[in-house]
Amino acid sequence: MRRVLFVDDEASALAALERMIDTAQPGWDVRYLTNPSDALEAIETGDVDVVVSDMQMPEMDGATLLKRVRASSPSTARIVMSGHTNQAAAIRAAGVAQRFLAKPCDFEVIRAAVDRALDVRDVIHDDDLAAAIGRLGSLPSPPEVFTELHHALAQDDVSVEAIGSIVARDASLTAKVLQIANSAFVGLARPVTTAHDAVRTLGLQVVHSLAAAHGVLGAAAAHGSPLVRSLASHATEAGEAAASAYTSRTEAAEAYVAGLLHDVGWLVIAGTREVQLTEYVSTVGGLVPDPEAEAAMFGAPHAHIGGALLSLWGLPESLVEVATLHDDPRHSTPLIEIIRAYERPLDQVP
Repeated sequence: MRRVLFVDDEASALAALERMIDTAQPGWDVRYLTNPSDALEAIETGDVDVVVSDMQMPEMDGATLLKRVRASSPSTARIVMSGHTNQAAAIRAAGVAQRFLAKPCDFEVIRAAVDRALDVRDVIHDDDLAAAIGRLGSLPSPPEVFTELHHALAQDDVSVEAIGSIVARDASLTAKVLQIANSAFVGLARPVTTAHDAVRTLGLQVVHSLAAAHGVLGAAAAHGSPLVRSLASHATEAGEAAASAYTSRTEAAEAYVAGLLHDVGWLVIAGTREVQLTEYVSTVGGLVPDPEAEAAMFGAPHAHIGGALLSLWGLPESLVEVATLHDDPRHSTPLIEIIRAYERPLDQVP
């Protein structure tokens, strides 16, 4: 049962949603509230799986509401659905919302967003881990990538291609710009699957604003650990290996991102369970994939964690598939086979 709460100060908008959902009969447990304070009270009782909020509300806007939801109930999925969101509001929402929908929105789009937002709950059965993932706004990055991007964005004549190349070297930055570029705030009809296209779609001003306003990059400076550096290097090498298997520039670019993000689950663990990850590395002798040992240590295998996060953030299904299935011998695609052929355990990190 999906327990979904819609929040909008316009009663007519909620009435239209209710008619649409009643017609579709999805079998959800749905509530409709016009007051954000009432929504927070409902969420604090623990009976809401997904909150879908309008952005512009007089008492409390959507970004503020979802920030408070994240603090009080991080495992509750957070979606913004708005028809009049300016750039500044979108950037504020980007720090707390996991999905972005545009009004008007048909039911199948809402259903798909709710289902993907709940992938974490369906895949991650450890409540503490699910809550930790729900709190994530960004993933750890090596500080030198953050520093380079900060300096590049400060240059008046920096190009989109240059910024895209910096972003494409880091899995966490790539995941974040793809999350926003694939949102309804941008309004593209096709999925965005490369860092360069994401930066080109968003523009340098938005990338800079995201970095400055939300700490999307700010957490990076505190994660210069050898483990995070090793993960970052491994990710870019996997991306390059995947890209080298294709002659088409488009296919190579998409394969690069799939390789870059295939082990993003380890970055999630590094950002949420660093002590346990260090213990795992010491015990196993490196970041050796072992689904049973990972589930015992972290609450789920890293592949499931990474796939759930990318799905929660609304990234294209092709990237979610690679992240989720690359360690599962029961599933295979040409791209997954290329990444598996490259894949090797990371050495133990001192």
